[in-house]
Amino acid sequence: MPTTTIELDADLQAKVGALKAPEQSPTAFVRALIEREHSQREQRAAAEAYQAFLAAHPEEQAAVTEWAAAPLADPPAKLAT
Repeated sequence: MPTTTIELDADLQAKVGALKAPEQSPTAFVRALIEREHSQREQRAAAEAYQAFLAAHPEEQAAVTEWAAAPLADPPAKLAT
């Protein structure tokens, strides 16, 4: 994997130093920030795609609404035998 060096000015280096855990390297901290941002963007895109799916499939939206209204804290009803 190719490596890339990113130069940070003194002010930004100080901010990274103040934000990162003492045992964490600046590189590891920046890497974690990038990974977190990437994950959040992927999750946001997935949520938007799911919302579009629900809008296009009203039967699925109805099932989700029914599931959300289910009394999950109540004990299950006994089935008639």
